Amino acid sequence: MRRLMVALAAGGLAALALTACGSSGGSANAAGGGDYVIGYVNGMSGPVAVYGQYSLAYLQAAVKDANASGGVNGKKIVIDVLDSAASGSNAVAATEQMITGKHPDVIYGMTLSADCTAVGPIVKRYKTPLVCASTSDGSVSPVQPYVFASQALEGALAAPAVNFALQSLKLPKGSTYETIINPAQGGQDFASGVDAAAKAAGLTKAGSESIAYTAVNPATQVSQAVSNKPDVVFMDAIGPDISATSQGFRAAGLKTPVVAIFSSLGYDGFTKLADPDLYEVMQTNYVTPALAAQSAGVAQVQKILAADGMKTPAVQDQQLGPQALLPGLAIVQGFKACGSACTPQQMATALESATVNLDGFAKNFAWSAADHVPVHYVDVVGYDATAKSVKTVATDLSVASGG
Repeated sequence: MRRLMVALAAGGLAALALTACGSSGGSANAAGGGDYVIGYVNGMSGPVAVYGQYSLAYLQAAVKDANASGGVNGKKIVIDVLDSAASGSNAVAATEQMITGKHPDVIYGMTLSADCTAVGPIVKRYKTPLVCASTSDGSVSPVQPYVFASQALEGALAAPAVNFALQSLKLPKGSTYETIINPAQGGQDFASGVDAAAKAAGLTKAGSESIAYTAVNPATQVSQAVSNKPDVVFMDAIGPDISATSQGFRAAGLKTPVVAIFSSLGYDGFTKLADPDLYEVMQTNYVTPALAAQSAGVAQVQKILAADGMKTPAVQDQQLGPQALLPGLAIVQGFKACGSACTPQQMATALESATVNLDGFAKNFAWSAADHVPVHYVDVVGYDATAKSVKTVATDLSVASGG
C-alpha cells in the first residue's frame, strides 16, 4: 500500500498521511478481472502541489466510502498515483506511463488546465477517459470523447459573476471593473468572458492584472488594481491572492466588491477575512454542522469526509473545498453503470450517464454525451458580519453548457 506524506498548511494541519487506497501493482484492471483502477496523475510536488494533494485527499474519501460499502459490482476500487510535476511535458509522459504501466479504467487529475489540454491526445489514442480538475474551454467544447471536466468552465462563470454584480449588487451602467486572473488558459477564458459580458452591460474596464500561481507576493498587482479604483473586481485566482486583494482594497479604505470564482479560500479562510464585500461563486455549498442539520446532502458529505479523517469544518472546507469530492463520487457512479468487466472505452460511455445529487450541497452534477461539463448552476456566497459566518446571497445562476 503506497503512502504519501503530504505537507499541508491550511486548516491548521501540519501534515496529513494520504493512503492511495491500495495499488493495482500493474495487474489486471476491471476488464481483465481485477479491481477497478483510477490512475491519479497530478502535480504532487512543485509550486502547485498543494492542489494536487488536496484533490487526491477528496478522491480517496469517495473511494473509501465506496469500498467500505462492499465496493462496486463486487470489486474494490484502487488508486495508483503518479506525480506529473504540474508541467505540460511531464503530464504527458506521466499519463502515458500510467496507461501503459497500470492500465487504469479512468484517469483523474490535472490541476493545471494546460496539462489537461496537453494530455487530451494521449487519452484519445489509448481510449481511456480523463477527468480533469481544471479544464480550459477548448478541451471539452466541443465535446472531446475521452476528456471530462470536473467543474464549471472558468470562461462560462464570467456571465454569472457579472450578472450577480449587476442584479444583486445593483452595479449601475457606466460603472468600472477590474479583472485579476491567473495567466493559465482558464484564467484568460474568464477574463475574456467578463469583458464580453461587461461590455454588453455597459461597464467600462479600469484595468487587468495577472498573478501567476507561483507568485510569492502579489503586492504589485494588487497595488495597481487599488490605484485604478474600479467599482467592482472580478477574480479568477488562488486563495492567497484573493485574500491579498481583499486586504489591499480594505486597507486603502475602499469598499469595492470583489467577486471571485474557485477561490480555494475554504470556509475557514473566508470567515477569517470577515470581508462583507467579498463574494465567491460556488458550485457546491460549504460543509458546516449548521448546514448538515438542515440538509441531507451536506450531512452525507460531512459523513464521507469524516470517515476519511477530515472531521472539522476547518478541515473539510479548506483549500479546494468539498466540491473536489464530486468527481470521485461521479467516477464511482460510472463504475456502477459500467459493470464488472468494464473496459476504459466503456467507462467513457458510462461516465456520460453518471449523476450525483446531494440535496442542499450540489444539484445535478452530471455529464452527458452532449456535454462533458457537469455543472450547470452556481450559487454565490458572502460574509454575514452579524452572524460572523458565510451566507448564500444568490442561488441557481445559470452556467452556459460546455457542449
